[in-house]
Amino acid sequence: MKKFEQLCAQWRLLESYGDIQHETVKALDAAQDAEDEKLMAQICRHVIGEEAPNHLYSPDFQIACLHWLTEDCIERLNLRKTEKAKKKVCQELSHCLWAYKWFIADLPLMPDMSKERIEFYNEVMREYYERGELGTAMLHKCLMLQAMNMGDIERAKIHHQAWHQSEKDDFSDCETCELNDEIHYRHFIGQYKQTVQLAQPILDGSMSCGEVPHNTYYPIIDSLIESDQWTEAAAQMHKAVQLIESAGEDFIHLLPRLIQLQIKLGQYDTAQSLSEKYHEAIGRRSQNHPIITLHYLSAMAYFKENIFVSAKELAQDLSQMYDKRNGNAYYSKRLQQLLNAQQMTLQ
Repeated sequence: MKKFEQLCAQWRLLESYGDIQHETVKALDAAQDAEDEKLMAQICRHVIGEEAPNHLYSPDFQIACLHWLTEDCIERLNLRKTEKAKKKVCQELSHCLWAYKWFIADLPLMPDMSKERIEFYNEVMREYYERGELGTAMLHKCLMLQAMNMGDIERAKIHHQAWHQSEKDDFSDCETCELNDEIHYRHFIGQYKQTVQLAQPILDGSMSCGEVPHNTYYPIIDSLIESDQWTEAAAQMHKAVQLIESAGEDFIHLLPRLIQLQIKLGQYDTAQSLSEKYHEAIGRRSQNHPIITLHYLSAMAYFKENIFVSAKELAQDLSQMYDKRNGNAYYSKRLQQLLNAQQMTLQ
């Protein structure tokens, strides 16, 4: 068995996502020390993912691997002599450039990642897209989503406008994904009625893709609640939970925010049942994704102390970590708004 296949077999034996990332980092460091660039490239491809991001790993680790692999592709491309050999490397390089869209927006979801490091990778993407003569639409959309994850409304608005003013190209996402991101943006800036209106093609099933409507349900349902459409919100919640449960662990990370909304809807028993059913799966998925931990703790803060004694305090601490890096109080305010809404259901 080849070295990389042996490593993958070892990682599959590990149940903890945290342990998997730890062992993967060790293997990558060992390959670098041994100057085994072939093995390094294999590990980096695995960490990044092929058709979709590999959810086992954290976005900061993934983009570091992506940056190295991109440079490796460029170096290999310059060494190839025949057009056939160059074509294969060009295909891999194209995949690398596409994959920056997977991670740039999510970098702020790692609270330990500095603004300087985030901006470094923003510039990396910008430079590669310029060198590849790609359009700016996807760069601006990624930076819009990134600003949203940092609670920066003004920067999100700037990149939203730039995104829509830029021409689409071969690197643009499908129409459904574009609509999904527009819905998330409208919800983020508080345009709840417009969010619901935009979502109609998704709600009626005329538009869907691999990740939609799964990750569109949260902004839609929350916008329905904020628009006082409680009956429709409850109906969409039922559909959302059914869909995500049927999809297995691929979308388990979406449940904590839906549990938050179940509590806002007064569906206390359903929320508690769902949290107990998927507690271990959510905990496993959150090990390399602190934002999932924050969403789950924020939901658990509602329940009685003997169920989750320090959820509120832990959620507050984690929110403050994000806010300190971002230079605002976005996550702390969102947590307090959720806690206030939870208190109203008790009255």
